[in-house]
Amino acid sequence: MIIIKKIIFLFLFTVNIYSQQLPNLKFKLESGLSTNLYQLVKDGPVLINFWALWCSPCLKELPHLNDLHKKYQNKGFKVLAINVDTDRSKSEIRSYIKRNSLEMLISIEPDLNSFKKLNGKAMPYTLIVNSSNNVIYKHNGYVPGDEIILDNKISKEFLSK
Repeated sequence: MIIIKKIIFLFLFTVNIYSQQLPNLKFKLESGLSTNLYQLVKDGPVLINFWALWCSPCLKELPHLNDLHKKYQNKGFKVLAINVDTDRSKSEIRSYIKRNSLEMLISIEPDLNSFKKLNGKAMPYTLIVNSSNNVIYKHNGYVPGDEIILDNKISKEFLSK
């Protein structure tokens, strides 16, 4: 009986995490445009990734996220990479973006406002939000192979429509 209660608790906890609706966060993009979460998800799922220049796993993951952006952008999918370095690092961030030909949406948010509101704990922090504004995936950290999991989650989201 105790095992059944634990299983039910874990199931309800997991459902709560992944059915969480997010607030309409606002983002100032490096392109100069401003947007919000609800605008981003209206055409399809959005992968939100928090990263920093000092974070080695972040820098290893970003090229893979850029590849996912290129692969699915024609289906309405977007990647929003939110950098959390200090304001003093803006020129280094912009140089990194240009040097690595990152085409995904980029926002610089040194105050960690969105990171905190989305319950971020460590870098890199990745979420996938579907077009109903529900979190369908959360992950802290990066190891090689995580990009395959992300690709599967994204393609599954498109197949479910």
